[in-house]
Amino acid sequence: MNKKMASALIDGEFTPIKYSVPRFETKVDTLKDLAKFKTKKSDNFIYNIKESYVFPEDKLDSVYDKWEDKKLFPEGYKPELEGAVTNDKGTLVYDERGKIKKEPTLLEKVIPKIRNMVFPSSPQTKAPLPQTPMPDQKLVANMPQINQQTGLTRTEERLLSPSEQAYYREKRGIG
Repeated sequence: MNKKMASALIDGEFTPIKYSVPRFETKVDTLKDLAKFKTKKSDNFIYNIKESYVFPEDKLDSVYDKWEDKKLFPEGYKPELEGAVTNDKGTLVYDERGKIKKEPTLLEKVIPKIRNMVFPSSPQTKAPLPQTPMPDQKLVANMPQINQQTGLTRTEERLLSPSEQAYYREKRGIG
Protein backbone atom coordinates (compact mmCIF):
# COMPACT_ATOMS: atom_id res chain seq x y z
CA MET A 1 0.00 0.00 0.00
CA ASN A 2 1.45 3.38 -0.91
CA LYS A 3 1.67 6.30 1.53
CA LYS A 4 -1.26 8.17 -0.01
CA MET A 5 -3.60 5.18 0.38
CA ALA A 6 -2.32 4.47 3.90
CA SER A 7 -2.86 8.06 5.06
CA ALA A 8 -6.34 8.11 3.48
CA LEU A 9 -7.20 4.92 5.35
CA ILE A 10 -5.92 6.39 8.61
CA ASP A 11 -8.06 9.48 7.96
CA GLY A 12 -11.06 7.19 7.46
CA GLU A 13 -11.40 7.76 3.70
CA PHE A 14 -12.34 4.94 1.36
CA THR A 15 -10.12 4.60 -1.72
CA PRO A 16 -11.74 2.62 -4.54
CA ILE A 17 -9.48 0.54 -6.74
CA LYS A 18 -9.20 1.69 -10.35
CA TYR A 19 -10.00 -0.75 -13.14
CA SER A 20 -7.43 -1.75 -15.77
CA VAL A 21 -8.12 -0.10 -19.15
CA PRO A 22 -5.59 -2.30 -21.05
CA ARG A 23 -7.16 -5.46 -19.61
CA PHE A 24 -10.65 -4.37 -20.70
CA GLU A 25 -9.39 -3.39 -24.16
CA THR A 26 -7.76 -6.81 -24.54
CA LYS A 27 -11.02 -8.46 -23.50
CA VAL A 28 -12.97 -6.39 -26.07
CA ASP A 29 -10.49 -7.29 -28.84
CA THR A 30 -10.64 -10.98 -27.92
CA LEU A 31 -14.45 -10.99 -28.01
CA LYS A 32 -14.51 -9.12 -31.35
CA ASP A 33 -12.15 -11.71 -32.84
CA LEU A 34 -14.37 -14.48 -31.48
CA ALA A 35 -17.46 -12.82 -32.98
CA LYS A 36 -15.77 -12.59 -36.42
CA PHE A 37 -14.74 -16.24 -36.21
CA LYS A 38 -18.24 -17.42 -35.23
CA THR A 39 -19.83 -15.27 -37.97
CA LYS A 40 -17.56 -16.87 -40.63
CA LYS A 41 -18.43 -20.36 -39.34
CA SER A 42 -22.17 -19.71 -39.17
CA ASP A 43 -24.56 -19.67 -42.11
CA ASN A 44 -27.51 -18.32 -40.10
CA PHE A 45 -26.10 -15.82 -37.58
CA ILE A 46 -24.03 -12.65 -37.49
CA TYR A 47 -22.26 -12.04 -34.22
CA ASN A 48 -21.64 -8.47 -33.02
CA ILE A 49 -20.06 -7.16 -29.86
CA LYS A 50 -21.34 -3.95 -28.33
CA GLU A 51 -18.17 -2.49 -26.86
CA SER A 52 -19.99 -0.35 -24.26
CA TYR A 53 -21.63 -3.54 -22.93
CA VAL A 54 -18.32 -5.39 -22.55
CA PHE A 55 -16.42 -2.34 -21.27
CA PRO A 56 -18.86 0.13 -19.66
CA GLU A 57 -16.16 2.73 -19.04
CA ASP A 58 -18.55 5.62 -18.30
CA LYS A 59 -20.49 3.58 -15.75
CA LEU A 60 -17.30 2.36 -14.10
CA ASP A 61 -16.01 5.94 -13.90
CA SER A 62 -19.25 7.14 -12.30
CA VAL A 63 -19.09 4.39 -9.67
CA TYR A 64 -15.45 5.27 -8.98
CA ASP A 65 -16.31 8.97 -8.64
CA LYS A 66 -19.23 8.18 -6.33
CA TRP A 67 -17.03 6.20 -3.93
CA GLU A 68 -13.87 8.31 -4.15
CA ASP A 69 -13.08 10.14 -0.87
CA LYS A 70 -16.15 8.63 0.79
CA LYS A 71 -15.81 8.59 4.57
CA LEU A 72 -15.72 5.17 6.20
CA PHE A 73 -17.18 6.65 9.40
CA PRO A 74 -19.10 9.86 8.53
CA GLU A 75 -19.87 10.58 12.20
CA GLY A 76 -16.32 9.72 13.28
CA TYR A 77 -14.92 6.42 14.48
CA LYS A 78 -16.35 5.40 17.84
CA PRO A 79 -15.28 1.83 18.57
CA GLU A 80 -17.13 1.80 21.88
CA LEU A 81 -20.40 2.08 19.93
CA GLU A 82 -19.70 -0.89 17.65
CA GLY A 83 -22.47 -3.41 18.31
CA ALA A 84 -24.18 -1.14 20.84
CA VAL A 85 -27.85 -1.76 21.59
CA THR A 86 -30.23 1.13 20.90
CA ASN A 87 -33.89 1.51 21.78
CA ASP A 88 -36.68 2.34 19.32
CA LYS A 89 -35.78 6.07 19.51
CA GLY A 90 -32.16 5.39 18.59
CA THR A 91 -30.76 6.14 22.08
CA LEU A 92 -28.06 3.96 23.57
CA VAL A 93 -29.12 1.37 26.15
CA TYR A 94 -26.97 1.02 29.29
CA ASP A 95 -26.69 -1.94 31.66
CA GLU A 96 -27.07 -1.83 35.46
CA ARG A 97 -23.39 -0.84 35.87
CA GLY A 98 -23.77 2.13 33.49
CA LYS A 99 -21.87 0.52 30.60
CA ILE A 100 -23.16 0.50 27.02
CA LYS A 101 -25.10 -2.69 26.34
CA LYS A 102 -23.73 -4.69 23.38
CA GLU A 103 -25.44 -7.02 20.93
CA PRO A 104 -24.14 -10.58 21.17
CA THR A 105 -21.43 -11.21 18.60
CA LEU A 106 -21.74 -13.86 15.92
CA LEU A 107 -19.53 -16.22 17.92
CA GLU A 108 -21.58 -15.70 21.07
CA LYS A 109 -24.70 -16.60 19.11
CA VAL A 110 -23.25 -19.57 17.21
CA ILE A 111 -21.09 -21.37 19.81
CA PRO A 112 -24.03 -22.60 21.95
CA LYS A 113 -25.76 -23.91 18.81
CA ILE A 114 -22.61 -25.73 17.70
CA ARG A 115 -22.13 -27.13 21.21
CA ASN A 116 -25.68 -28.52 21.13
CA MET A 117 -25.06 -30.08 17.71
CA VAL A 118 -21.80 -31.72 18.84
CA PHE A 119 -23.01 -32.70 22.33
CA PRO A 120 -26.80 -32.96 21.95
CA SER A 121 -27.52 -34.34 25.42
CA SER A 122 -25.12 -32.17 27.39
CA PRO A 123 -26.65 -29.35 29.40
CA GLN A 124 -25.30 -25.80 29.09
CA THR A 125 -24.39 -25.66 32.77
CA LYS A 126 -21.77 -28.05 34.05
CA ALA A 127 -23.13 -30.61 36.53
CA PRO A 128 -20.97 -31.50 39.53
CA LEU A 129 -18.96 -34.70 39.24
CA PRO A 130 -20.26 -37.75 41.09
CA GLN A 131 -18.50 -38.90 44.25
CA THR A 132 -15.35 -40.84 43.45
CA PRO A 133 -14.97 -44.07 45.43
CA MET A 134 -11.79 -44.81 47.35
CA PRO A 135 -9.24 -47.00 45.53
CA ASP A 136 -9.53 -50.74 46.03
CA GLN A 137 -6.96 -51.83 48.65
CA LYS A 138 -6.27 -55.06 46.77
CA LEU A 139 -5.19 -53.09 43.69
CA VAL A 140 -2.99 -50.83 45.77
CA ALA A 141 -1.36 -53.86 47.38
CA ASN A 142 -0.54 -55.27 43.93
CA MET A 143 1.36 -52.12 42.90
CA PRO A 144 5.08 -52.72 42.34
CA GLN A 145 6.89 -52.19 45.65
CA ILE A 146 10.09 -50.12 45.61
CA ASN A 147 13.00 -51.62 47.50
CA GLN A 148 14.06 -49.02 50.12
CA GLN A 149 17.77 -49.95 49.80
CA THR A 150 18.06 -49.77 45.98
CA GLY A 151 15.21 -47.36 45.22
CA LEU A 152 14.04 -49.66 42.41
CA THR A 153 11.28 -52.21 41.91
CA ARG A 154 12.27 -55.88 41.56
CA THR A 155 11.52 -55.73 37.82
CA GLU A 156 13.71 -52.62 37.37
CA GLU A 157 16.56 -54.28 39.29
CA ARG A 158 16.44 -57.30 36.99
CA LEU A 159 15.87 -55.69 33.58
CA LEU A 160 17.66 -52.32 33.62
CA SER A 161 21.33 -51.72 32.96
CA PRO A 162 23.38 -50.08 35.75
CA SER A 163 23.23 -46.66 34.01
CA GLU A 164 19.44 -46.92 33.60
CA GLN A 165 19.11 -47.94 37.25
CA ALA A 166 21.14 -44.88 38.25
CA TYR A 167 18.85 -42.71 36.13
CA TYR A 168 15.70 -44.03 37.89
CA ARG A 169 17.29 -43.63 41.34
CA GLU A 170 18.22 -40.04 40.52
CA LYS A 171 14.77 -39.39 39.11
CA ARG A 172 13.21 -40.58 42.39
CA GLY A 173 15.65 -38.52 44.44
CA ILE A 174 17.48 -41.51 45.91
CA GLY A 175 20.76 -40.67 44.24
